[in-house]
Amino acid sequence: MTNVEKLTKFIADNKLDFDATGSSLNSAFVALSGYSLFTGANEEEVRNVLEATESLTSMELKEFDRVYDYSKKNNYGEWWKKEEAKKMYKF
Repeated sequence: MTNVEKLTKFIADNKLDFDATGSSLNSAFVALSGYSLFTGANEEEVRNVLEATESLTSMELKEFDRVYDYSKKNNYGEWWKKEEAKKMYKF
């Protein structure tokens, strides 16, 4: 399975809501960013999935970029190795 397929499946399986606003949208971006780092997907692959499957505004994509950068700098991909992640998300 390619990274794009993994990300698309992760979004669907976990019903991530990118139509939300505020902290709910931020939470969806954090989950997707962390999971993508865990799988080895890069930011371009994640953006391609978002642009292909979601109707995000340029402002929302800018917020995704901010969250992704923060997640990468703070090693959010490591959390996905924990049992807690497996209990909270389907992957």
